[in-house]
Amino acid sequence: MHDGKPCPMFPKEKFPNGITNGAKWYVVTGGMQDWNYMVAGCMEITLELGCYKYPTADKLPQYWLDNKEALITYIEQVHNGIRGFVRSTIGHPIPKAEISVEGISHFVKTGKNGDYWRILLPGIYNVTVMARGYESYTQQVVVPTSGSYIHNVTLIRNDAAHWANSYDFDNEKNQFSPKYHSNSEIYEILGDLENTYSSSASFESENELSMAIHRLKITDDVDSSDDHKFRIALIGNLYATQPVGREVTVYLARHLLKGLKIGDPTIKRILNNTVIYVVPVIDKAFERIWGDFDRESSSTKVPDTYVCNNITADFKQVGDQVMNVGGNRANSFAEMKGIANAFKRMLSEEKFNLVLNFEGGGTEMIYPKLVDALNLYKNYYTIYTSNYKPPLICASDRTGTQNMLTDYLYRELDTPILTAKVSCCSYPAVENLPYIWREILAPVMEVLKLASLGVHGYIQDTNGQRMTNATIKVIGLNKIFEVAKTSAQFNIMLPPAKYILEVSCHNYKPKYLDIEITKGRLFLPITLDKKLIQNNSQNDDDILNNQILRRPLYVNGIKSNGLRGFVRDGDGHPLPKAVIHVVENNVTLLSDEEGKYALPLQPNKYTLQVQAKGYHNLTKYVTVLDSNGIPEIVMFTLMKNSSVLGLPRIIFVIISGFGLTVLIGLSVFCYMACKKKNDYWLVNTTGYIDDYKDYDENNLFRRPIDRKSVIVKPYFDDDDDKDYEYVNRGIISSSDDEDEIVLLSNNN
Repeated sequence: MHDGKPCPMFPKEKFPNGITNGAKWYVVTGGMQDWNYMVAGCMEITLELGCYKYPTADKLPQYWLDNKEALITYIEQVHNGIRGFVRSTIGHPIPKAEISVEGISHFVKTGKNGDYWRILLPGIYNVTVMARGYESYTQQVVVPTSGSYIHNVTLIRNDAAHWANSYDFDNEKNQFSPKYHSNSEIYEILGDLENTYSSSASFESENELSMAIHRLKITDDVDSSDDHKFRIALIGNLYATQPVGREVTVYLARHLLKGLKIGDPTIKRILNNTVIYVVPVIDKAFERIWGDFDRESSSTKVPDTYVCNNITADFKQVGDQVMNVGGNRANSFAEMKGIANAFKRMLSEEKFNLVLNFEGGGTEMIYPKLVDALNLYKNYYTIYTSNYKPPLICASDRTGTQNMLTDYLYRELDTPILTAKVSCCSYPAVENLPYIWREILAPVMEVLKLASLGVHGYIQDTNGQRMTNATIKVIGLNKIFEVAKTSAQFNIMLPPAKYILEVSCHNYKPKYLDIEITKGRLFLPITLDKKLIQNNSQNDDDILNNQILRRPLYVNGIKSNGLRGFVRDGDGHPLPKAVIHVVENNVTLLSDEEGKYALPLQPNKYTLQVQAKGYHNLTKYVTVLDSNGIPEIVMFTLMKNSSVLGLPRIIFVIISGFGLTVLIGLSVFCYMACKKKNDYWLVNTTGYIDDYKDYDENNLFRRPIDRKSVIVKPYFDDDDDKDYEYVNRGIISSSDDEDEIVLLSNNN
């Protein structure tokens, strides 16, 4: 196997040097190797020792001789890296402690005796040891070329006072005597924070909107202009049955303001670039349903086993009112609908760059699932989940904010809302609140640090006039960013990566800018040149010489090969929203308003199918070469589809005209026939078939009637005379001397 030659029964199975990645050979998700690696921290491999599964017994000694040295050498690799014990300050072993290496997302856990092994190649590493109830410990470790290093760690107990001093700027209110506050108590706390930190906090509750939803505005200088800053909202309970977010947002407000006051560099950088609105209370009905549970506690309890307070609402909560769901419940509180409208109005007017919502009922984060190439908000999800280490992993209980509401707010109000599920309980026991706060502080701060990054600036023309109608598009993101209507400033929140900005304004030449977001916020003033657009059509030379199409493609900041180009009609006009489908990858995208498209692809041959409404479908076979990120330019010209029901238009018109003429003729014929039958005409002397012969009715007077003739004869009935003779006797009849005349048919 080691020489890469295939087995006789499988001549196509060739492994270079006898080694292959199992996922490339065949994919098995959740198999034994995955479980051992993720749960037990064991790096397991599979050794194929020969071509036969059941070799004969006489060949086993040779198998052993062939593989003996290789197996012993492999076993010796367990000593390469670091190993040791994790103990407490009093010498007790700490089981299930996590040992992580900076730059490697996977971690290993200690055994029941506190022992661990971490395989590493020779080099320098930052190793962090974490255990629940203990302070984490990070140290730089050098793995020698000999391959073995013993690294024993002693962890210090994580008591409330020490934790508050080390991580929460001595905010002891966040650690001691936890309490579920009433609405008025929360408003009082926000007012006290404004009084204590008057230069950086403002409690808003007096205008029309803030009277319905009170909020605390936090930034580095609350009285200065904030047009150039990102706008972030931290909301607590969109649902009355989700009270944990109320307390968490209050804790976070204390943390930010205290950190800004003492000059913490991270918080200063965040609040220099952002305006944060803390909104603990949205659904005010929690006070009516919070039940007979403890609302405050003098002690705290580590939530190794969560204690949940179960409450329900028999009315439509604010979150339900936003989308008008939960219609089977009677709306007991009329104010809920008004608060829901105020909430939507707040999102519409403030135009938040990001909303961070705190709820219970799970240990996940819900974010808008975008269909574009960038999917920005997955970056916030990733950084939150990678730093969030809950004691228990639990599935969401499907209450509170879910994907439907998240997508609705993004689609209808252009507001990205991230919902952090911070506890398995929607309503955890009050003594668990300080520990929930400890668990989420680090991941929440990482999200806020990421949310303070992006690009800001203004747009002007060559005369220095601000262009308030300009728009900006981030290539790869299906969203248009508008500038401020007074200052033409823009703020686009972007995580670290490379991007291409497309800046446009009517009657101005669009500009494309390559930018890179790193660890700070980029300031970018933009000037557009005047251009009178006379013709939107483009010929092949225009497109091939278009330098924009020659720009490299980036996927998550990494250059990628692929395709760029236009979709246009036969006259060279762009076709927006044309559907481009890659058959081999089952990938579909749409062209933009200018007919442009960009499609990252690996070097290979592909079949592209292009469709647009009102045009014939087009199929092209293209080859993507490895050109170091410079895309291949492929143009699609679609011809107008003038066919109707699969027929050429002229044939369809002829057939339709002929059919319509026949239909009209039949209708007139039927009408005349029915009229002749029902109206007053001369007596018909012909049969039914003859009714439809082309006779002129005047001929009836020129020729004999073709029917049995009618003659006139006298008729006498003797019987009648005898029967009534006694009646008529003596009576003189006026008809005695006259003949009775009847009509008889002539049988001849």
